[in-house]
Amino acid sequence: MEESKWPDFEICDAPSRADHLEDATDLETIEEPVTKRPRREIVSCFDTLGLNEVSSQRKATEVILTMLHYIAPGQSSALFQWLMDDCKMSKGFENQSQDQLMTLIIRLYEEAENNTLKIQLLSLISSSNFNSKSDLQQLIPGLSKWKIDQSRDHSAHCGAGNIPANKGKVFRDRMDNEKLEHCLSFFLDPNFIQICSYGTKDIRFDNGDIITIPQVVRTACHSTLINMYKKVCSETTFTPLSDSTLFKILSTCASAKRSNLSGLDNIATDGTFAVDSLLRVTDTLRELRADTAILSTISAALKSLKLYLKSEYKFSISQSDICGTHCIKHALSKPGNLLLQDSCDHSHENSCQKCKLLTEAKFKLNNEVQKIESPDIKEDLENSINIDFEKVTEWQAHVLRTNNQEECRLKLLDELDKHQLLIHRTFTHLFGMVKQDWFAVASALEHTLTTIKEQMPQIQEVFLRSDNAGCYHCGCLWLSLQGISERTGIRVTRYDFSEAQSGKSICDAKIAHMRLKMRMYVSSGRNITSPFEMQAAIMDGTGVKACQCAVVEVDSSKQTMTNHRIKGINQMNNIAFDGDDIIMASL
Repeated sequence: MEESKWPDFEICDAPSRADHLEDATDLETIEEPVTKRPRREIVSCFDTLGLNEVSSQRKATEVILTMLHYIAPGQSSALFQWLMDDCKMSKGFENQSQDQLMTLIIRLYEEAENNTLKIQLLSLISSSNFNSKSDLQQLIPGLSKWKIDQSRDHSAHCGAGNIPANKGKVFRDRMDNEKLEHCLSFFLDPNFIQICSYGTKDIRFDNGDIITIPQVVRTACHSTLINMYKKVCSETTFTPLSDSTLFKILSTCASAKRSNLSGLDNIATDGTFAVDSLLRVTDTLRELRADTAILSTISAALKSLKLYLKSEYKFSISQSDICGTHCIKHALSKPGNLLLQDSCDHSHENSCQKCKLLTEAKFKLNNEVQKIESPDIKEDLENSINIDFEKVTEWQAHVLRTNNQEECRLKLLDELDKHQLLIHRTFTHLFGMVKQDWFAVASALEHTLTTIKEQMPQIQEVFLRSDNAGCYHCGCLWLSLQGISERTGIRVTRYDFSEAQSGKSICDAKIAHMRLKMRMYVSSGRNITSPFEMQAAIMDGTGVKACQCAVVEVDSSKQTMTNHRIKGINQMNNIAFDGDDIIMASL
């Protein structure tokens, strides 16, 4: 065989059988391993200028046969044919697997309903190395080039077939944070909401978090709140948010809606019902052909009075004011007791127009009733009017006393020192078959103070506050506080009572959470038949945040006090202890 010259490669004549062992060492210089497609690899080495494809194929075949001859002398052709058949078979299996996978992807693409999933599946087969755009359009009828570009872009950024990364929601905050905080501080004022001891509500945030809060009742409608807020802003020269934004804020911070506060504040409920009763009296007088113009004036005055007492009156109250119904010192002074009076450095001759609505409406309505000829109807209407106006007056006084007691609580919080603590009855005691009298309350209070001293040894004195229930507002309990202070090491400095029907506080919110825990406990198939099971239900899981629960037993045999000589207990709502003396204040 004539020797041909190739760049960087030398082809020698095929050796004979006799000298193949002698020249076998020449093969040691070949470092490239034999692959399944040696011919294609060798042809790539011969792709030089001046050689056509046929010559390259022929020379590659000669080189492979020469190498196979050294491996298997005399069987190079058979071995070469075996390699060719094996490559064809592997390529056939590979093409068959790729066709099956392609068919499966196309079928999944056609059945997918989500466009994102279609792009994700299409990115598996849309690469330009695998299929061209025209090939893909033939395989998937109706496929657009734009969607192919989208799939290739998905493959480049996320990877072929990978799930795209979740994009976080971007919220445009166009609201002024200062204005938002200003309106929320007004809408969430305790004067406009009433905490319930039953029912909870889940608040869902944009980040997916869920917080369970106790149910609250808003005591004023949205339009009234917004009008009052805009009036406050105009008086303080503050620019509020728009009306639509304020309505949306109130809708987002939704609360329970009730037609009245029955069960929460019965005094306020009786007052609103009394105004409604007076409005019905004006309708009765209109049927008796009284002066229509005067009755219309009375009806408008009663409606304005009702709205004023429900919303604006509580914000007009202060410690010192020229209006007698707004001045706390003047309104709460007892005319018949010099010890329960407080003097003002101003006169109270003037009265605001809205406070005059009560006396003017009563005067005009009585005048119209006196014109009725029938004595029976006149007597019935007079009695009804007197009773209703007494309830409205009591409602007004109730709002005044509630405001005063709240100021007392806030003042104590502002003046607390590091060694002082305000106990707001957040400790839960579970009793068995025990009467809840003053001794049970005293026992629970002593246990609470003992626990506080163990957990917070730095506490030296406390201020107590509770509602006006009889077991709290009791002289025996007051007289027992000095002994409790000596035994626990914490001195009770002051005891304040909330206004009747206005004692709802954070304690009721905690009770709402406890009731929710107990309902969930029973719903899981367990029973609550004893104080210990109730404690297990309340403390189940993570328990109730910032709340401690204990099962206690009251030893009634240690009760030695049965009566006392303190008079006027029901009139006293604030007591302070100074050594052996008790200083009492009345509303």
